[in-house]
Amino acid sequence: MRTAKQLAQDPAMMQDISRFDTMHLDLVSYLEDDMPDMGMEDEIEAR
Repeated sequence: MRTAKQLAQDPAMMQDISRFDTMHLDLVSYLEDDMPDMGMEDEIEAR
């Protein structure tokens, strides 16, 4: 397992991380658009 410092010095790995962050943000905004009247916390509590 590599340390965070080693990962930060690996441009390809940082590219993957930023791509994952973008996918995550896209998914979150998609879900929020889908349920504009209900926040994530409310949805979890409602179950």
